[in-house]
Parts: sequence; C-alpha cells; structure tokens
Amino acid sequence: MKKGVATLGHSFSYPLKAAAVIRKGAIACLQGGYLIEGKEADDLTTLGRIEETIDNSTGANGDLSAPVMREKIGFKHDGSILPTHVGQEVYVVDAETLSADSNTSARSVAGKLFAIQDGLAIINYGA
Repeated sequence: MKKGVATLGHSFSYPLKAAAVIRKGAIACLQGGYLIEGKEADDLTTLGRIEETIDNSTGANGDLSAPVMREKIGFKHDGSILPTHVGQEVYVVDAETLSADSNTSARSVAGKLFAIQDGLAIINYGA
C-alpha cells in the first residue's frame, strides 16, 4: 500500500524557479513548473498565496521549495473588480494585485472571483 502525501491544512510545497526571490503574502504562480511571485505575463498558473519569504537568487530550478496556501484568499485589486465580476475570471497584475482586465491577454488568469469582501477580491484556490 502506498502512503499519501502529508499536508498541513491546505498548504502545499512547490519548487522555486532559478534566481527567484519570493515574499510571504505574494500571489503564488507557477511558470514552467516552478514557483514565482505573480507578475504580468500570459504563461502563469496561479496557485494561491506564498506563505514564506525565500531567497533562491543564487539557486537553480528546484533547489528550494516554498509553502503555498490554497484556500479562499483575498488580494487587493486595481479598482476594476466589481460585484458584477463574481463568478468570472480575474487576472494577475503583479505580486499583490488583481484586475478584471486581461490587458489584451497579456495577464494570466488568477482564478474566478468568489466574492469581494473588505475591499479585497476573494479567489477560491481550493486544493
């Protein structure tokens, strides 16, 4: 019988991209299978929120790993996200900000908007 992977809550570990520096609380994205902070790019897969600041600036792909929280998480937005966007895809602007605008497909999808609460755009990254 194979053993399952042990996890704590909804936090999972992902390998960092070469030369990446990530900050606790930033939007967590994969680029080419490796963890980076969110940024404007059309090739990212958004995972949730980075849970630990880690410096892999001198490391190769996968040398270090970092925990990412996957649940309902709120991020600030650029003011374009409205209650009418609930259930629709929203996009990554940078490591801390979401937008309703894809910037002509230059931005990666952050996920579907779950709610707006206390001025934050809530995305459900349920794992």
